Amino acid sequence: MADLASPSGPPRVFVQCGEFGGYTTSYISDSKYWRVWWLAKDDLHIYATYNCNPDRAGQHDDVVTWILGSLRRAHTP
Repeated sequence: MADLASPSGPPRVFVQCGEFGGYTTSYISDSKYWRVWWLAKDDLHIYATYNCNPDRAGQHDDVVTWILGSLRRAHTP
């Protein structure tokens, strides 16, 4: 999905977000700065996005990375 759902130019980088692993990329499209993640753990997949004005690109990176780093799969009985 990472190859199909975003522009072909920006590189995809492997990331670990809490218990989930996958890929992320960032780019500017439609006058917005986008960060996108495709994450998975077993059969659960998460597609997460964040966007802002390009002049604020990177301003919230640490907070968004911290939030995604807290991802845990809920275990049901």
